[in-house]
Amino acid sequence: AAWGGCLLGLAFLTKQTAAPLVACGIAVAWLGAREHGRSPARTALTCGAAACLPALGAALVLAAAGSFEPFWFWTVVYPLSYAAAPAPGSISATLREGLPRMLGAMAPLWLLAAAGGLVGLRSPRLQSAARLALLWLAFAAVAVAAGQRFRPQHFLLLLPPAALLAGLAASALASLSRPGRSAARRAAPLGIVGLALVAMLWGDRELLL
Repeated sequence: AAWGGCLLGLAFLTKQTAAPLVACGIAVAWLGAREHGRSPARTALTCGAAACLPALGAALVLAAAGSFEPFWFWTVVYPLSYAAAPAPGSISATLREGLPRMLGAMAPLWLLAAAGGLVGLRSPRLQSAARLALLWLAFAAVAVAAGQRFRPQHFLLLLPPAALLAGLAASALASLSRPGRSAARRAAPLGIVGLALVAMLWGDRELLL
């Protein structure tokens, strides 16, 4: 919990919109401790306290160097000002620009992620991972919505939990490849995931290729 909190704190120090993901990590620490019979409150507090250490350490070092004021501005004042909601017309215009770009090229990923969430919650083998991924996705959505600006790069925070959910779908599909199945049924999972990957690469071909 302490090491995880430190890493979450580094994420926040790098990009302050990661604050909801720090909260997600603390929630995961709480749930994990409860599941394993440890003290949830102590584990969550340990994670949360450790998450404060990188920012506190940076503040002390920069204060000693005489640079605390710019550190405070760029780490606290500017992000809070940036998070102030823009005009509603600006929000809708940014969404109209950002959502098609994200949903278009990444549509196969989101389809696999949706399948992974549905199948994962119903599978005893995948249920724990599905709950973690969906919790992560919810907190990532809050981070994306911070400031309500919805620029294309902000949606990147959704991709790691979506990829995890897509992996659960691939794992569920792999169960179709058990010995004794026909060659076509054994090849189907690999074909579905492969087609999704090729479709995503092709959808972003102007950027990637």
